[in-house]
Amino acid sequence: MKKGIRVAGIEDARFTFEEKKTMIYCVITRGRSYIERIKAIEIEIDGNDATEKIIEMMKEEIAEGQIKAIFFSSLFIGGLNYIKIEEVTKELKTPCVIILEEKPQKERLEKAIKKVKHAKEIREYLKKEREYEEVKILTAKKERKVWIRTEGIDKKEGEEIINKTRKEGKRPEALRIAKMIGKIERIEREI
Repeated sequence: MKKGIRVAGIEDARFTFEEKKTMIYCVITRGRSYIERIKAIEIEIDGNDATEKIIEMMKEEIAEGQIKAIFFSSLFIGGLNYIKIEEVTKELKTPCVIILEEKPQKERLEKAIKKVKHAKEIREYLKKEREYEEVKILTAKKERKVWIRTEGIDKKEGEEIINKTRKEGKRPEALRIAKMIGKIERIEREI
């Protein structure tokens, strides 16, 4: 695998539940540090349009055929707007990797799901959802655990791509930077 591979990290902006919509950001990087592009698109908070909006936002990038993986920090974005990663992978012909910094907590998720109008649809989707696998990442300070769910590649390939695209933390730079942009966007709206 080339050292300077292109990957995308997709993350949402911070929001309040009084709002109806929020932005999601996609940062495309080459290797560990070079930012090639930043894209944004609006989704519904606690809606069910994340999958189609991500596909819409990424189609042009994927057409170039160089993005090796798309990273997410959760199966959900914009509250409980869930991402059907197998559909994203199939439509874009690009592997997807979800990276969790904490072990999945299904009980907390179940409580949160009760509050959204499409709770039944989410539960049906989650019944088919595969388990996350533990992976150890060697950071500058020590070995740390993350849990990943891959689609279109296996665990080993997912781990390899994560390690080739991160600097010091547990996440690829594309995902880390997308999260930072989402935080900044929220701060700017509040000023």
